[in-house]
This record gives sequence, C-alpha cells and structure tokens, in this order.
Amino acid sequence: QADQLQQASWMIPDKGIADLVEAARLVVDRIPNAHFLLAGEGAYREEYMALARKLGLEANFTWTGLVHNPIAEGLYRAADVVCQVSRWEEAFAWVIAEAMAASRPMVATRVGGIPELVRDGENGFLVPRRSPDAIAGRLIQLLGDAPLRARMGAAGRQAAERNFDLERNLDTLLLTYGFE
Repeated sequence: QADQLQQASWMIPDKGIADLVEAARLVVDRIPNAHFLLAGEGAYREEYMALARKLGLEANFTWTGLVHNPIAEGLYRAADVVCQVSRWEEAFAWVIAEAMAASRPMVATRVGGIPELVRDGENGFLVPRRSPDAIAGRLIQLLGDAPLRARMGAAGRQAAERNFDLERNLDTLLLTYGFE
C-alpha cells in the first residue's frame, strides 16, 4: 500500500504546488511508494504536471482536477498526511479545517493565518514558505511514524471540534454580545 499525501488547492504559484512537487522528489528518494494526490484546477496545472514528469515522478502523482466536495468524495479519508504549502498570506485555509475534522495531520507553511490552525508539533508541522527540503523532511517524518500521525490527527480533530463547532461558537458569540 502506498503512503498517501494530498493537497487540495488552486493550481497557481501562490499555493506552493511547485514546492510540493520538488519536495516529492526528495520524499520518493526515501519512500519510493509515496503517492501524491493533488486536487484542484488552475492555469498552472499542466506546468506542474510537466514538472512531475520531468522529475520522473509521473507514477507518484494523481491529478484529480476540481473536486466539488472533498469531504463527501473521500479526499481526506484517503490521505495519510494533508499538505497546505502556500506561499502567500492565507487568511483562513478551509483545507486545513477540513483535514483537521478528518483527523489528518498537516504539513503547512508558516504564513498568514495558518499558524493559528496548525500548532507546530501538535496537530501538524509548520515549515517556511518555498522550502521543499523542509516540506520533504516533515513528510518523511510523518510517513515513517504511524503513532505520530495518529496523535497529530486526533489533536487536529479535537481542535476542529472545539474551534469550528457552529452551535458552540454561536452560543459563545451571543453571550459575548449579552444575549442569553
């Protein structure tokens, strides 16, 4: 069985797809059966697919195109690790919240609001933007340690339940504004 790594995002430079493809080369050198599933569309998708081919990684990648409902379509359930390696200042990354709710550990960049979601060493790892070496190192670490993946996934699930529960957060908001 292949180790599954996944990222869902627009296929544009700001989302760090080229960084993930470069990291994949390093991961596959150590873990030949690692498989990367990239979901999304965008103007640069063909360019990223060509980069994977150029690096000899065509068999290690699946490019799904646009996925309308990643939760219902099982995108997160199929992943051992979820990546969000953006280069730009994400305000809020839905992919991270969805992956946390699915009990999946994260490797994400330390940009924008991502560090408010991914607690480094707790529910995933944070890496610098544009750092294929750091991305690969953390992916290799997670793929090689199933108990660590399980602990981080459980921590992410607990954080999602605590922070993203609509009823609980609505009650807190109403109390904050003096409604009871």
